[in-house]
Amino acid sequence: MLAAIPSRTRSRTLESALVALVVGASKNDGRSLAERALDVFQKDKAVAAVVTRATAPLGTTADSGFAAEISQSLVGDFLESLAPHSAAAALIAAGLSVPLGAAKEQKFPQRTGAPSTDVHWIGEGQPIPVRSYALNDDCEISPRKFGFIAALSREAARRASGERVVRRLIREDAAASLDAAYFSTDAGTDTVHAGLLNGVAPIDGYPGGDRFAIESDFAALSDAVADGGSGQVMFITSPKRAARLYIVAPDLARSLTVLPSLAVADTTIIAADPSSILHAFGDDFDLDASLEAVLHMEDETPLEIVSSTGPATADPVRSLWQTDAVALRLLVDVAFAPRRAGAVAHVTGASW
Repeated sequence: MLAAIPSRTRSRTLESALVALVVGASKNDGRSLAERALDVFQKDKAVAAVVTRATAPLGTTADSGFAAEISQSLVGDFLESLAPHSAAAALIAAGLSVPLGAAKEQKFPQRTGAPSTDVHWIGEGQPIPVRSYALNDDCEISPRKFGFIAALSREAARRASGERVVRRLIREDAAASLDAAYFSTDAGTDTVHAGLLNGVAPIDGYPGGDRFAIESDFAALSDAVADGGSGQVMFITSPKRAARLYIVAPDLARSLTVLPSLAVADTTIIAADPSSILHAFGDDFDLDASLEAVLHMEDETPLEIVSSTGPATADPVRSLWQTDAVALRLLVDVAFAPRRAGAVAHVTGASW
């Protein structure tokens, strides 16, 4: 049944399940979390399936009967639906997505060299030419855990507008987290996914700050990314830079695909060929809501609440039980990598 759900509906199914868990958790009336969550979307069987699966007892999640391919579709569609809040979501929607298996590292074959432009017309009764492909496995992806926690007062979750508030918070937090991971220059570690800009030498912004500088920056980026690619280039800038472009060069802004992202610095412009980027999502996800957790309220470098290695205690810390608040947590395995060298480029020090 779930496999037949249209992708747009599937993208809202996981989101609605997240909302249901938060609003349901705020109604602490003695029933189980699943029962309270199901009150929010009583007639939506797809949401009910996700909520039931999410609240399965620890140790039985893998055997809950929730089809792996459905989980992967829900996660992928949800992340794609984060556009226009997320520039990375737009790249995911326009790029190549594959299922993410259980292996720690996976290699995906890709073409060596450019596609043939020869056109072979076949005469009646004549043999058809056979293409021969040279492939390599240079494109390797390593999944890392992507996730976020969003917290709000229980009063906000229980109000008439609570569902809208929670939905907005979920989308904003997921979009910000996704963009920060995608457009990072960080190298990959056992816990951190390598950003798309890792190891990519920056292009110096053209000086002058005028229209010619704008055109020069975009031309340099498109030359770098389109060479050997599809020619379909997306540009990612800070919201401030995107808004300025529509003021100083509105005709240019309308002719380009410019995506704003809070994860991009004001003087940085990123270009990417979406068809040259591989994305993969795990076949399982973990989502939960809580009224009792203790959280370090930090969105950059959260710490253990109490640590033996220092600092001794994290700050600031919030007890959801003590402050009558509710928190939502979403965790999923995500992987991405450029399929070819030059799939991504960036300008630093833009003068305009």
